[in-house]
Amino acid sequence: MEWNGQTASCQATDTFEIIQQKLQTKSSQRTIGAYTLRVGPYGPYMIHGKAPKTFVKFPSTLNFGTVTESECEAIYKEGVQQQQTNRSGPFRGGRGGRGGRGRGTFRGRG
Repeated sequence: MEWNGQTASCQATDTFEIIQQKLQTKSSQRTIGAYTLRVGPYGPYMIHGKAPKTFVKFPSTLNFGTVTESECEAIYKEGVQQQQTNRSGPFRGGRGGRGGRGRGTFRGRG
């Protein structure tokens, strides 16, 4: 279903109120304390008001409209910690190693 440039998937059993709630949730942004919840092209995400802004994926298992500030804080801390773990490790960064653009495998002659 499409309305005012917003699209939402609907089932035959959905009522008007459910469809309206889906469209409002998809098009809105919500601020809870210092956290801002938004829906982007890759799904819902959240940011914290302080700089530098770190974008954290909002879990699809939680309801975007009824989440509390304490839940936002826990989600944000877990997301930042997960991002830091993904960025570190023995095979990240640098020019050598498995993930880098090191010397390569071909060292032939001539």
